This record gives sequence, C-alpha cells and structure tokens, in this order.
Amino acid sequence: MREVDRFRAETLARLPSRIADVPTRWAEETPAAPVVHAGSGTRTYADLAAGIDEAASALGEAGVRGGDRVLLVMENCFEALCAFYAITALDAWAAMANARLSPREIDVAIDCADARFAVFAEAVSPEARAHAEARGAKTLAGFRRGGLALAVVRPGAAPEPVEEDPARRIAALLFTSGTTGRPKGAMLSHRTMLYQGAVVGAGRFVRGDCPYVVAPFVHILGLCGLVVPLIHVGAAFEFHARFDADTVLEGLAAGRLTHVFGAPPVFAALVAKADASGGAIQAPRLRQILAGGAPVDPALREAAERAFGTPLGAGYAATEFAPIASSPPGERPNSGAAGYPWPGNEIRLVGADGAEVADGEVGEVQCRGPNAMAGYFRDPEATAAAIDSDGWVSIGDLARIDEDGQIHVVGRLKELILRSGFNVYPPEVEAVLSSHRDVAQAAVVGRDVEGNEEVIAFVEPVPGRGIDVAALAVHAAGQLAPYKRPSRIVALDALPVGPTGKIDRVGLKDRARELPE
Repeated sequence: MREVDRFRAETLARLPSRIADVPTRWAEETPAAPVVHAGSGTRTYADLAAGIDEAASALGEAGVRGGDRVLLVMENCFEALCAFYAITALDAWAAMANARLSPREIDVAIDCADARFAVFAEAVSPEARAHAEARGAKTLAGFRRGGLALAVVRPGAAPEPVEEDPARRIAALLFTSGTTGRPKGAMLSHRTMLYQGAVVGAGRFVRGDCPYVVAPFVHILGLCGLVVPLIHVGAAFEFHARFDADTVLEGLAAGRLTHVFGAPPVFAALVAKADASGGAIQAPRLRQILAGGAPVDPALREAAERAFGTPLGAGYAATEFAPIASSPPGERPNSGAAGYPWPGNEIRLVGADGAEVADGEVGEVQCRGPNAMAGYFRDPEATAAAIDSDGWVSIGDLARIDEDGQIHVVGRLKELILRSGFNVYPPEVEAVLSSHRDVAQAAVVGRDVEGNEEVIAFVEPVPGRGIDVAALAVHAAGQLAPYKRPSRIVALDALPVGPTGKIDRVGLKDRARELPE
C-alpha cells in the first residue's frame, strides 16, 4: 500500500459519520472547555452542543428536511456556528452566504442553491438583520439564545436524496467567487469536511490553542481551515465578524491569542500599527502566523516577520479542494512558495495538453484526495470540466514546484495576461512593485486592447507616504522585461477588498477597462 493511501485509510477510519458528532463528543468529554470567545462572552462545548440541539429542533419543527438547502446568511458569531452544525445535523445542506452581500447577490445565492429556507444570523450583523427584514423572516422560535431568523424563500424547492454514505452525504454548499459570471456551488460532503478537519487539526492545532478567527466561515479558509479543524481537536478560538487591528494586538499582548491567520491585508494593517507605535508586537503565547488567500509579496513578509519575531507561514487551499499546501509551523516557506503539500494529498501540474509538465515548469494545479468537493451543485458540465474520471480536480491555478518540493502559485489560469504573445503572471509584477519603499500593496490585472492585452497595475501607498508613479515605473523597469512592465500604474488610497479579505480583482478589472486609452 502506498504511504499516501495508508495515511488516508488511517485518518478516515477514525472519523465519525456527521460533522455535528464532533462538538457533541467534546461536550460529553470536556463540557466546561471553552470553544468560542466573542463579544457576547465565552461559550463552552456544552453551550455549543446545547445550541446545536436547540437550533436543530427549532429548524426541524419549522419544516427543514434532510436534503433541503438552507441558505445561512451570516457573519462570524456563536449563533451562526450553532445554526451551521444544526442544519447539517438534520442532513440538510448549509449553503453559506456572507451577510455583506447585496440583496441581488443574496437572490443569486438562493437561486444557485435552490434554497427552500434562509436562516439569518442577526446577532452581530446589521446586514443580516436587513436581509431578514426584507425577506419577512421571523425569529426562530425555540432557539432560546436568540439572534436567528428564518424565512421560507422557495416553498417548492425539492429536497435532494439523503445519502447513507458520508462521502456522498452533503453537509455544505460553498459558492465560488464567480469571477467569470454566475457563481457555482461546490458540494462538500460530511466525510470531506471531517477529513479536512482531521488533517488540518492534527497538523496545526492542539487543545488549549486560541487563534484569532476573522476569516469568514462562509468561505473555505474560515470554515475548513480554522473553525472545523479547531473544533475537531477540541480547541477554542476568538470569533470576530470584522477585522480590527487593535483587537488583535491587545489579544496577543494579553496572552489570549496563539495564532493569527489571515489574508495579506490583515498583516499589512498589523505591521502598519506596529510601525506607528515604534515597537515589536508583544505576543507571549504566539505559536504561528500564517497568510493565505493570496500571494504575499516579499516586502510584506519581511516586515511581518520583523514585527512578530517569527516566520510568516504560507497556506494554499481552494474551495474545491482544501487544504492543498502549507508551510510547517515555525518554518519560513521558500521565497514565494505556499509550502509543502499536506499529508494525504496527491498533486500534479499539467500543461494545456493535459500531460504533466517537467520539473520546475509552470502548469495548472490538479489535486486528488478525500478532501475534494463532490462536484458543483446541479452543474454536470462544470463538474465534468473540473473533475476527471480518475478523481483529479483542476483548481484553475498556475504553479510550479521547486527543488525542495514546495509549491509556488504564479497566478490564476483565468488571470494570466497574454501580452504580445508572452505570458505575464500578475504575482511576479506585484512583487516587484511592492518591493518599493512607498508601496504597501499592489494588484495587477489585464486589460484587452485591440490585438493585445495590457498590464495595468493598481498600488496602495504605505500609510503616511505618497507614491510617485513615474519613479515607481522606473523602479519596475529595472527589474522586469519590457513585456511585463505595466502600461499604466494607478495609485489608490486603498486597494478594494471583498468579503473574504482578498483584493477585489473583478472590480479592478472593471476600473481598468474604464481608464482612458
């Protein structure tokens, strides 16, 4: 038996049937152990199990059936956590939606999921409350803690079959970002999420840990990279709906927080705060910092490591397959790398012809393992395009693997810029721009022009500094081949970000199209 197969078999053999079985187990074994620290106070595993039971009972009485899709409109809070596990305990599907979406986008999510019900976690989110009021949602009777409202949004939506096999029984529906149009719903089974929780939990967390969790758990990083793995090992976490640098720094200094994970803008903000105060970040219990969701430019990495006094780790995952790669705790990844493949993963890079590329060459990332999605909901064509007959999932990223076996993501296949017949990978150009002393962040997108594609760069200044665009262009010209140099560099007060904390590249592409020739 291959080592990868042995690892998978041993891990899968230890998994329960449903993801809601995990918090129930901890409530029985360590009921007084904390699980969530939030603005409303500390909640124990006994509190979580009771909240899940209450929410499941209330939802069942309201008519939620196995196989129903229930849109969970939320920001991070304890009540939403209870609702998520309760939906899955009923064998319904939790279709996850950020409350900060617009009403139109909520409509799209309801349509994509063919959701019969919507649950709104109103406790900490005015946006969720506004969506609930617009839908005529009523307070979820029977959930004594309050903060949840329920609406029937598609009375005629038919339930999906409830599979006996946990590998086929769907727990969650996570929407892709929809950069090419209508979002797709990636189906994650109970077994997939349990496996993800076991792999990440064992490799990253221990009992007694308390990471800062602001990554929305409607998305893959927050849900399968943090919340599910932390609960899998019986750890606790600070749960926040909105990022606040002062809260993080205070929690670190007080010794409450052990990990800080986030998108690169999180670390940019923390470094700026540290620079403004003129000192290193105090963090007596800190075990790891890790940036994921987007490449980290070298200048930000170095600044974060100086401020925290520890290596800035890297992680790599996709909605369709998580986790993919990560740097080990306490180790700095190779320059520009996302770390090593996680145990149990199979990863290969393929060219346009579908054949594996040679060592060191760039190819599209494909992954295989129990942590893969089951497919896209009611979209057989997109599923067939993403998952081949041998179970390989095409992620849509372009990457190379270095001589140490670490993965370097060089761009999205659909974000690749083809200029004058040459491939331009945005992260490379962004790294050069961000290495300038006045630039905090950079984002590079393509703009179609007649017979070609231009490289357009947007840059955000370091707080308290301005950006001389002409000088920055000279800086870039000294480090980039002519075809990689931006045709335009646009300075913005701040780069736009979406609900996940990632830079809003769709919005920037729209802005690039509007620039004068």
